[in-house]
Amino acid sequence: MSEESHRPAIHDVRRALLGLREPLDLLAEDVLGLGARIDWVARDPLGGVTLVRWAAAGEDLAALADLVAQRAWLAPRLPDWHQLAPERQIDPERAPSGLVLGLRFDPRTSAAAAALAPPIEVGRWMHIDGKPRIWLENGPEPWDEPAEREGDTEARSPVLSRADGPSSSSPPAEGLVSRFRTLLLDGDL
Repeated sequence: MSEESHRPAIHDVRRALLGLREPLDLLAEDVLGLGARIDWVARDPLGGVTLVRWAAAGEDLAALADLVAQRAWLAPRLPDWHQLAPERQIDPERAPSGLVLGLRFDPRTSAAAAALAPPIEVGRWMHIDGKPRIWLENGPEPWDEPAEREGDTEARSPVLSRADGPSSSSPPAEGLVSRFRTLLLDGDL
């Protein structure tokens, strides 16, 4: 099995999610969802639930489709989750969000995720200086160190912006060349 197929360790995921500009607090791993397991469940600072799915190489479109289904399945169950664990401070009124994590993404995955309402984030998993980082494709700009919160002892992971990160998630598909022609002449413009 290649490195791309292996899910990151939970402690690395926790560190990377807490390091985002809008940190996510990891609540659970391998939660049973709609006919499949949800890799990780996290909570944002306002109490919203974020479902996180690891996408092995070539499985990113399927992971995105699974997140859409899991998000729809979870929405009516949030009041139950809140009732079962009120100490988790889940806001049952907020729609669940999603994050697909992986090493590479098909450009169609990024486009489809951005077109959803609300959008699902696409985050490239990487290690920089030995620390786990997440580059959000539609993330905030520019690359900044988030402000440290009281009691933090280690630096936060920066969030890369689209402008600072790699120019695309994956190499262009071979053989796909645009053949578009307008048939307009310079005089027509």
